Amino acid sequence: MTEAANERYFDENGVRYHHIIDPRTGHSASKVRSATILAPTATQTDGMSKTAFVLGAEKTLEIINRMPEYDAVFVLPDGQVLYSNGLRPAAPRPPGAPSPAATAATPRPPR
Repeated sequence: MTEAANERYFDENGVRYHHIIDPRTGHSASKVRSATILAPTATQTDGMSKTAFVLGAEKTLEIINRMPEYDAVFVLPDGQVLYSNGLRPAAPRPPGAPSPAATAATPRPPR
C-alpha cells in the first residue's frame, strides 16, 4: 500500500493541508512525501504508513527493520528515497567488476 500527501489535500495561503494529522500538533503530518509499506494485512500497511508520516522515515525504518514480515520504501520531502533492509537496492558494481552470476559460476582453485 502506498500513502501519499498529494492524494487528499488543499492549499491555503501557501500551506498544504492533507488528511494525515500529527496528533501531537493537530497539523498535517509532513515527515515523508510518500510511504509504501508491504505487510501481511492492509490494516497493518495502513497503520505503518501513517506512522511514517508522523514519526518520520528514519524512526519508522527502525521499527520495520525489526519486523521481518514488513518492508517499506519512503520518499522524503526533498525527494530522497529510503528503503527497508529487505528492499534496499544492491550497491552498484565498480566498472569492470564481474557480475555476481559470473563469480558464482567460476570454480574455485584447489587449496
